[in-house]
Formats: sequence, C-alpha cells, structure tokens
Amino acid sequence: MNVCMSNMVVVRAGEETENIGGSAELDWDAVTEEDSDVRITYHITSHWENYYNVDVTLDNMTDERIDNWEICIPANYEIENIWNAKIIDHLGDEYTIHNAEWNQDISLNGSVSFGMTVKCSEEVRMPEYAYTTGLYEKLSQTKYKVEFRKNSRWEDKFNGQIIITNQSEEKIEDWSLCLDSNFEITQIWSAVVVDEDKVEDVIHYNIENPGYNQNIAPNQSVEFRFIATCEGEPEFSHLELYDVSSDIDLSEQNKDADKLEF
Repeated sequence: MNVCMSNMVVVRAGEETENIGGSAELDWDAVTEEDSDVRITYHITSHWENYYNVDVTLDNMTDERIDNWEICIPANYEIENIWNAKIIDHLGDEYTIHNAEWNQDISLNGSVSFGMTVKCSEEVRMPEYAYTTGLYEKLSQTKYKVEFRKNSRWEDKFNGQIIITNQSEEKIEDWSLCLDSNFEITQIWSAVVVDEDKVEDVIHYNIENPGYNQNIAPNQSVEFRFIATCEGEPEFSHLELYDVSSDIDLSEQNKDADKLEF
C-alpha cells in the first residue's frame, strides 16, 4: 500500500444559529466534540427566495497542523457559487470541497473559512459531521528527482543542501521526505524535522515542509539546507517522497530507493 499515514479527521458542526433549522440525518458514527479534529461552524449571512449565503469556518482542534484539507459533506441543497474553496466532486447529495491554495493548511490552534451560495427549496440543513479525504501517498520515483549538495565541510560537520524537483505533470502538494542516513542533522532551514529515530548507526528522518514552500509545481523545485555531523562521507538510503492527495492509486507498489552515496 502506498499510504504512509492518514490525514482522516471527523468534524463536528458548531451549535449554530437560529437561521439553521433541523438536525442532520446521517448514518455516520457520532463522536463527541472532544473526539473531533476539526470543528465546523456555519453562519448564514443572507437569505432570499430559495437561496442562502453561508460562511463556513473550520477550526483545528488537534495538536498539529492539518495539511491540505478537504471535506465531504452531505447536503439537501445545490451549491451555485463558492469562494476560498472549490468543489471537486458532487455525487448525489454529497459534495467534496477542497481548499484554495491560499488556505491549504489549518495551522495549530488556527482556522480557515470559505463561503458559498446555495439553492434550496426547503429549509437548509447543514451536516453535523463530515470527514476529510486527504491521505499521505508515497510518490513514484519517476515523478521527482532529489539532488544532494555538500557545500562545505569542517571537522566532523558539513553544510548540506537537498533539492527536490517535480518531474511530473501534476502539482506535488504538502511534500514530506523520509530517508535513512549516517549523519545527524543539528540545524535545518526551509524544512522541519518532525520525526527522528536512531537505530545503531542509522538515523531515520521524517522531514516536512514548513508551510511556505509546501507545493512543488510541475518542472519546479524546492530546496532546504542543513548542518549535520558525520564521521565519514555522508550517505542515505530508502529515500521516499510523499504528498497529500485525495486521488490515491493503491494498485502501484513503489520499490525502495537504491542506496545513494555522495
């Protein structure tokens, strides 16, 4: 399976306003607000015959950033216009709504908002629960290239640079990089070490984007720099690049990268 980890969250609507009547009739399992990762609040800003303008706010209730949010919501209405988000699927009475690039992530203790104009001939019913569909997917090595540069070295330390180039025709969103190495990173710029696990002489790293360089357009690159300690020549293996996607192909099995030495 190509999935590294799930960004699946369950969200709960706020106890919101007298303009929103009726309770949601959903088959999904209910959770308490304390169990939810995202809280949804709706506010109807205007209403005219068969139409509503609705502001929607998503609050992050987790202890980490939520990357590349996307929600599926049941609806008894038709969305005719949406802003600060986009509709990527509409099947029956369910919409899949994806972030805009400028509100792609929900920061720790943060929130994002979008708005929509909906058409409904009856009383609008907003869902009490929804879920996100984004998952971390390991990318095929044909879709990217990783370059390593050792810019300088002194004693047992070196100044390194890693450049990730998107060789595919699709945008890589919310990239993260996993690798095993024989060096220990002591400082890093334009990336974040989110997990580090040392077993004997091998250190496994999970390195994520810091937010401002989270996407890599086709034929474009991002880079980050670091200082590390290493007794011999730096090398790493099991290089894997992930992105957050809602359109995951589970049929293709990626092989581990060959060991690279520099």
